[in-house]
Amino acid sequence: MSFCCQEGDLDDGESLEAVVEKVRAILGPDAWLVGQSIDSDIKWMHLEKGRDYKDIIELSKEFTTFNPKYQNYSFFSLEHEALVLMGVDLSAKGYHDPAEDAQASMELFKRFCEYGDVETKELFGIAKENLIRVRTKPSMAKRNNYNMHGICMAAFYPPACVCDDETLVADDLKEKMMAQARDREQAKIKKQ
Repeated sequence: MSFCCQEGDLDDGESLEAVVEKVRAILGPDAWLVGQSIDSDIKWMHLEKGRDYKDIIELSKEFTTFNPKYQNYSFFSLEHEALVLMGVDLSAKGYHDPAEDAQASMELFKRFCEYGDVETKELFGIAKENLIRVRTKPSMAKRNNYNMHGICMAAFYPPACVCDDETLVADDLKEKMMAQARDREQAKIKKQ
C-alpha cells in the first residue's frame, strides 16, 4: 500500500492532542458520529460518549445483510458499499484517504440510512440486495493482514484480532469462525 504523506509533510502539522481538542470543540454532547467501524477512531482519540458525542451510527451494522444463499449474515467494507451503491472507488488513489472515507460514510448515511419515508426504506432494501449480489474484493483490512499502522482491523474477523477488544460478531458465529480458522491452519500444517 502506498501512502499520501512523505517524510517532512507533517513537520509543521499540529499535535494529535491539539487536533483532538478541535474535534471535541466541534462535536459536543448532542453530536451523532456516523461512520464505518468507528469504534477504533473513538478509542484512539479518547472521545467519551455523553461528553464528546451523543451516540454513533455504525454503518457496518446498518448494512449487515442476511444472505439467503449461505444462510448467514454478510458484513461489507466501506470500500464495497461505496463502490456498489455510489460508484465511488475508495481504493483508486492507491492509498487510504480518511477524508474520502468520511465523505463516503456521510453520503451513504444520507442516501440509505436516514430513512423516514417508505421510498427510502425500499431503496435501502434494494441497496442491501445489491451488496450481496456484487462479489466483494478483499477488504482493505484483509489486504493489510487486519492491521494498519498498529490498529487492529479485525472487528468482523475474530481469528485475526490482536487487540483483545470485543469484535462485532455474535458469540456463536465467533466460535464457528475461530474453529474454521483452526481447521484451515491444521490443514496447512498437514500439507507441509
